[in-house]
Amino acid sequence: MEGFLIWGAFTTGVAAFCVWRPQAARIFVGLFFVAMALGVHGGLIATALILGRGRAVTWGLLAAIVFLLGITPLGLEELPNVVLAAGLAFLLTQDFPTDLWTMVRRHRRPRPAIAGRPAESPSAPSPERRSR
Repeated sequence: MEGFLIWGAFTTGVAAFCVWRPQAARIFVGLFFVAMALGVHGGLIATALILGRGRAVTWGLLAAIVFLLGITPLGLEELPNVVLAAGLAFLLTQDFPTDLWTMVRRHRRPRPAIAGRPAESPSAPSPERRSR
């Protein structure tokens, strides 16, 4: 019963996260499936698709939903998978035109100068932030 409650709380939190911050939740779910799928090739394929872009994300989310619902009958502890699958189903309604790797590259790229201000590095705080 303890495992059911822990997993239930986790899946409810992730489902809420999917609704609150779809882009960040998609990345979290993809990385979560990496952790769950170590050594299982099908899970790694679903993960790669979830972290991709466009139609690939849709296929990856569908694979994850089918997996979660498929293992639900295995026991009481898997029952909260339905909640997590619902969160992933919400992600199916969102548009994900950018893959994770592109987002990381964009985040690490220096920002261009804007109207007389110098370009800033994403890792260096701006002068306004340094003074606080």
